[in-house]
Amino acid sequence: MSTNYVMFVTLEALDAFFAAGFFNCAIVLAVELISPERRTRAILIINYFYTSGDVLIGIVGYFVRDWRQFLLIIYVPGILFISYFWLMPESIRWLIAQKRYDEAAAYIEKMARWNKVQLDFDVKESLVRTGGGEDTKTPKMSYLQSLLEAGKSKTLMSRLAICSFCWMTCSFVWYGVTQQATLIPGDKYINFIISSVMQYPAYLLATIVSLRFGRKKPLSLAFTFGAVSSLASYLIPSGGPIVRITLVMVSKLIISSAFLFLNVLAAEMFPTEVRHSMVAAANMFAMIAQSFAPQMPLLVTLFGTYFPMLVYSISNIVAAVLCFFLPETSKAKLTDTIKAAKEQKLPSS
Repeated sequence: MSTNYVMFVTLEALDAFFAAGFFNCAIVLAVELISPERRTRAILIINYFYTSGDVLIGIVGYFVRDWRQFLLIIYVPGILFISYFWLMPESIRWLIAQKRYDEAAAYIEKMARWNKVQLDFDVKESLVRTGGGEDTKTPKMSYLQSLLEAGKSKTLMSRLAICSFCWMTCSFVWYGVTQQATLIPGDKYINFIISSVMQYPAYLLATIVSLRFGRKKPLSLAFTFGAVSSLASYLIPSGGPIVRITLVMVSKLIISSAFLFLNVLAAEMFPTEVRHSMVAAANMFAMIAQSFAPQMPLLVTLFGTYFPMLVYSISNIVAAVLCFFLPETSKAKLTDTIKAAKEQKLPSS
């Protein structure tokens, strides 16, 4: 619908501004609404739908080559998400952290009715006890005050810094490898679809591993294996296209696994008061890294088709080392306040 280039760029910027946080919202809601033993499975389902969207983009792109029609097809269904304003419940943990007990109790009672569960206690009274009571003497911190308070914590800021770099690496490598798949021999749309399909087994494998071994060590190993596969695809002689294609796809599988580990870990190690903000801040840096991925073909013209894989390998190695400074959260209780997060002792392994 754009009539000139300025209008097109403006609308694209607005699209990025409004759409960038959707995925993070889904991850945070899943972590806060679902019990600990089911969190990873819930995020698996979310990532499967995300992957299905990737596959659909490839399919639509294969059959619809006109970019205007392509954009209409993939964006028009987004209108349906307006209904989520009424369909999606607010995070009960967040409501309790904000001391909005009436709303939290209403959601719990609605869930109980939906599941035909009879509650034999006063929900609001129980929530007030859980949330530390309705303290009217201590003023509740504003959103800005909460962020400033979190900024004073070395623990939370170090976690945010490491998480941001890991997310940058995931995003940079994920989008870079996806783009690399379109540069290998064959139809670029088919290659993109195959590359996207690799995410299905990746997320399933990551879920199984996370349930058994936690978050931190599998994340570090995923980055390590990603570095090895990326470096191998760079070092393979030019006469082995089949092996190189395989390694590119394996790199996509591994970095997709790292994404799932990181999604769960990032959402679990920050308190409810600032969880969404911290995850969004880390994702913001990921978006910056993501913007560099399309520039990687410039390196191809200077250093060869698979030189970007060397860059991805180095990024993975650094991220793998930094993971050792993150806590293990698989068996930890979610914290709701910044104070509780500061005082919580999380295992390092």
